[in-house]
Amino acid sequence: MDNGTQNVITSEDYADLIVDFTRMSEDEKKNLGVPVQKINEQFSVIHIPTEDITPETMQIYGYSAMPKCYGITTYRHEIIDYAYTVQKFGLEDIKGNGILIGIVDTGIDYTNPIFLKANNTTKIRAIWDQTIDIREKAPVGFLYGTEYTSEDIDEALKEENPLEVLPSKDEVGEGTAMAAIAAGGNPEASAFSGIAINAELAVVKLKPAKTYLTDFYGIPETAICYQQNDIMLGVKYLLQVAERFNIPIAICIGLSSSQGAHDGQDIMSRYLEDCGKNTGVGIAAAVGNEGDQELHYYGIKASDENYTTAELNVSGDNPDFSMELWTNIHSTMNVFLLSPSGETVFHIDASLPPSHNTVVTYKETTLYVDLFMNETYSVKKLLLFRFRNTEEGVWRFRMEEGVGLISNFHIWLPIRNFLTGNTYFLNSNPNTTISIPGNAAQVITVTSYNAVTNTLAASAGRGFTSNNLPKPDIAAPGENIIVPTLEGGFYPLSGSGLAVAFTAGILAAIMEGGVILSIMPDINTQLLRFVLTYLARRDAGMEYPNPDWGYGYII
Repeated sequence: MDNGTQNVITSEDYADLIVDFTRMSEDEKKNLGVPVQKINEQFSVIHIPTEDITPETMQIYGYSAMPKCYGITTYRHEIIDYAYTVQKFGLEDIKGNGILIGIVDTGIDYTNPIFLKANNTTKIRAIWDQTIDIREKAPVGFLYGTEYTSEDIDEALKEENPLEVLPSKDEVGEGTAMAAIAAGGNPEASAFSGIAINAELAVVKLKPAKTYLTDFYGIPETAICYQQNDIMLGVKYLLQVAERFNIPIAICIGLSSSQGAHDGQDIMSRYLEDCGKNTGVGIAAAVGNEGDQELHYYGIKASDENYTTAELNVSGDNPDFSMELWTNIHSTMNVFLLSPSGETVFHIDASLPPSHNTVVTYKETTLYVDLFMNETYSVKKLLLFRFRNTEEGVWRFRMEEGVGLISNFHIWLPIRNFLTGNTYFLNSNPNTTISIPGNAAQVITVTSYNAVTNTLAASAGRGFTSNNLPKPDIAAPGENIIVPTLEGGFYPLSGSGLAVAFTAGILAAIMEGGVILSIMPDINTQLLRFVLTYLARRDAGMEYPNPDWGYGYII
């Protein structure tokens, strides 16, 4: 690695693209002529000048090449009537001993006493901070960021101002909250306790998404946004830490995205499933918080109808955004876009070339449309709309197909955190709103419920997947959970990211039991998913698997 390569990877002057090496010839690989960061044997990240990112980029490299954007899943309720305090795992001898819990998120407040062992040393095995570039401290095999070991952290904690020595900090709070719920200690000065109090931690602090990418998708500058490739590399790093110390690991993914077919076939889902097959690895992902946000439309055109219409209200303070329409690859559906005044500003039909880009202007509005007749991984038809300077009002998407034909389709807007103002579907559907990567078949998908009232969180993403696979898998407490704040003290937060952290603590306890019973060689994500769903609590009168509750809930 040299400074030039390292700067290319982190520089705003270069864009990141995810490429599938299994679909490239050896000559194509040799002639890339750009820096490459390997994720696994199939996927790698290449870096090209941002000036080469144009409206035609996706047609050149493919829909999957442009990294998808992920946001956080924790929030504060304005009014809180009661809060829930996490309790350590119920069996006295099971506390997560010998298990690592991995978190890829906003970082961690390593100075908080709840992350100390009884001997006052840190329980954090390693931190990879992608935002701090120190060439000689990048993790082995990675070309950016800085790795801090437990020895580095312990030395910093001896100082009066640890952050002056080791400057990695969580500036958002989600990563710290998740780590605390999963494996936080029980300091004498606080009643707080995590689930697996003796488990250790490995943490990745993600660098923010590059500006070229947020501009491409129309995501506000103020949004907390991370890139798909950085998350995938973060998971790779956590697996390497677990291998380095020869220790089982439970990885929790609390971030979410609505970019993709929601069928578990996207690159992120495939990668996590592949990682979860490894022995001693458990991976859990959050359902996201899009269940009540009115950002999903599901349309069915009956055989005796000519068309069906989705109605999208666009707020005046939300001029830039993207939107994805997915349908069956065999669909011959024509799509008409009608402006708030009723004019047809765009029309696309099945007779067009298999894949192409169109730029449409209407008054002050610019619309970029990418058509993929056969998206590589989901094998579905995709229309990606990118709106710029959008006129306020109700836009209508009319899907037409011949009488006698039945067709159905999904439209997803970005997650609510990536929108501003009051943009939503007037005729929305709350189902099929589980965020990516929660639709992956062999990843443990966790929804959020209120453990005090025993009710599902209103914001929790609902199942099933778009190809009708039962999801989520399990429900865990995630509403008004007492967690440490970055300012000191504790405060109740909510969100499916907290529910997945709760589940990660339970996974650590199960994995410790596997070590004790000498069945650890057989434990991986698939088996852990079976154990959780088999032992889940279920209420009489409700059918399972359930699109809201999965196979039941844990407490």
